[in-house]
Amino acid sequence: MSKKILFIVTSHDQLGNTGKPTGYYLPELAHPFVELSKHYDLTIATPKGGKAPLDPSSKEAFQNDEVCKEFLSKPEFVQAAENTKTLSSVAPLADTFAAVVFPGGHGPLWDLVDNSESHAIVRAVWEKGGVVAAVCHGPAALTEVKLSNGKLLVEGKNVTGFSEVEEDAVQLTQVVPFCLRQD
Repeated sequence: MSKKILFIVTSHDQLGNTGKPTGYYLPELAHPFVELSKHYDLTIATPKGGKAPLDPSSKEAFQNDEVCKEFLSKPEFVQAAENTKTLSSVAPLADTFAAVVFPGGHGPLWDLVDNSESHAIVRAVWEKGGVVAAVCHGPAALTEVKLSNGKLLVEGKNVTGFSEVEEDAVQLTQVVPFCLRQD
């Protein structure tokens, strides 16, 4: 099994038409990235490449979180998040990854749901027996992935994600393009 894991994060940096910033949610990238970096070679990719937008509210909310502080203090981790690969550049290498991980933040609702390069990567990793993981809003990137047999990846599977009740609680139900779960 490969010793490489791909993190796919959003390039989307605006919360709808609110003028408020969004992006990836810090602990949802930092926690798995720090832990997995001990055992795997990690790559971060985004639809556009370059600097992945960090949701500033998550940085503030988790400013005292030890793992988030570690992530932000290690130049190699910050470099990976600020100089991401493009999905188009890693898509041809998809079968070299043991796993693909989608951290959340609201951004994936806009730019990863129907991203064909992301879908191709997920399909390649899944169909060779790799792991596909997603956190919070990250599962949005999996909702439309079709496998080689034409079936949706999520068909017949239990998948969880940020719910409509949770979107209501943060007052974003009317802002997001759709809710992952209706409870």
